[in-house]
This record gives sequence, C-alpha cells and structure tokens, in this order.
Amino acid sequence: MSTIFGSVNVEKYKYDVLETKGNVEIRKYLQAVQVCVKMEDGEKEGKSKSKAFPQLAKYIGVFNTPENKSVKKEDSTSEQPVKIAMTAPVVITDAEEAKGTKIAMTAPVVTAEGSSANTSYQYMSFILPSQYQKMSDCPEPTNPNVWLEELPSKYCAVLPFKGRACPQEQQKGEELIKVLDGEGIKFDKNWRLAQFNPPWCLPFLRYNEIIVDLEDYKASGEPSASETAASETPANETAANETAANETPANETAANDTAANETPANETAASDLPVSSIQQKEQYLTRRLDVLLYYIFYLEGKVHGIL
Repeated sequence: MSTIFGSVNVEKYKYDVLETKGNVEIRKYLQAVQVCVKMEDGEKEGKSKSKAFPQLAKYIGVFNTPENKSVKKEDSTSEQPVKIAMTAPVVITDAEEAKGTKIAMTAPVVTAEGSSANTSYQYMSFILPSQYQKMSDCPEPTNPNVWLEELPSKYCAVLPFKGRACPQEQQKGEELIKVLDGEGIKFDKNWRLAQFNPPWCLPFLRYNEIIVDLEDYKASGEPSASETAASETPANETAANETAANETPANETAANDTAANETPANETAASDLPVSSIQQKEQYLTRRLDVLLYYIFYLEGKVHGIL
C-alpha cells in the first residue's frame, strides 16, 4: 500500500506559497470549513486511546451512516446524511477558550491545546473538501461534541519536517518562531501540528508541518497588483475587443479545421471513460481503506507504540 511509504492520496487544504525564508514557507490558505472535536488528556502523546479521531471520522461517514444531516433546501424537507471525502492533514492546535464558549479549530486535521476555566485541553479537526466554502453549505453534525467552523483566507508561516511528529514538535515550533522573530514578522504565538500520514506509514517517511497564523501580513505587491488590474481594465477591454473583431474569421476557420482533425481522437477519448471511472472508484476505495485501518490501529492500542 502506497500510504506505508508516505503517499498522501486524499485532498489537502489548499494554499499558495508566496515566499520562502530558509526552510519556512509563507503561505496564503484559501477559505475553507473545518469540522472539530475536543480531545481528552493524553490523546496527542498516545497516553490514552483517541476518541477524537473516530468522532470526526463518523461525521464524514467513514464507518457507516454519516453522523450528520444535510442542509434543507427550498424544494425538500428531508435531512439525509451525506458522505464526505477524507482530507489531509490532521491538525493539533494550541488555543485559548473563554469559559462557556467553543474554541475555533484551525488546519486540516488539527489537534490543539487551550484552556477553559483554568483547565488545559486539546482539540482535533479536519478541513472539509474544497466544495464546502461556507458553513451553510455543510451537513450539520448530529454529535453534540462535534462542531463546524469557517476559516477565512489567511496568511500562515509553515515549517515542514519529516519523521515522528511528537518528539520533534517542540524543537520545530521553536525553530519556526526563531525564524519569524529574526525576520520581524508578527505572528500568533500558538502553533499547530499538522500530520499527513496514518500510523502505519514508515516513521522516517512521515510528513508533518508546524503552522502559525501571521498577523497584519501583506504579500509584497498584492495591493499594487489589484490597483494595476483595476486601472488597466478599460484599456484591456478595448484591446480585447479590437483583437476579437479582427481575428474572428481566422479563429472560426482554425476552429473548424481543428474540430475536423480531432474528431477521431475525441471518439477514442470517449471510449476510455469507463477506465477513468474504474480508476476513480479504486482511488475512493483506497482512501476508505486507509481511514478504516487508521481506526483499527487505535482500537487495538497499537498506535501508542509507533506515534
């Protein structure tokens, strides 16, 4: 199985890399929605069985009927469960929570630490697939311990590293903070640990990230780029219209020639559609099997010896 050797075959939290500073990447993450659950003491270090991951997995429908209900539409009164694809990573986050309020989770599958009424805690989250951009579009959790949260587009600093995550987390977190302090970049002091691989992945091939949110960060050239685009719109539209008017006959001729020449190739491609469909089904089953194996490891208690 490819996941043993570090392959990640599920959708990942989408971002753009804006710049690099040594081993640190400055990224812009796109808007997303995450599903979150509070962790119990010792789960992150493997001292107790994980109850957080199974609850998140049940929300998306890994094991059986999803523990969610669909959003009601105007033409329907039903609230059917909706299966949702698995994503990566799983993130563990440090955070603070005011007494009586829920914490905001961050990152793909995230585990976080925080405090409530002077009691420290951790929480875990998945980032939902990119088709879900707003909470109003997402199936509502039926488990009262699970909640959804919208993540706006934001800038983050990320330090990737290989190997077992927990033994290196503190060192890598401090390394990331040192780089940002040296660059004079303002950031949230609480970092998140993102883990991309299941427990059966070979330890030295596991991929992890330490992530922090940046404060008041602006990518170089972003404002001027948008202003330039706005100021050049009339000129661009004029040029586009003139080009379109002049080139229409040639384009139509080229399009007709291309269509005539490519018809056999298109027919051949159409005949390959069943193969593509089979490949998609195989990829889907592989992802489901990965998550099932992950849960089995937790149930048997084997994960505590290899994290």
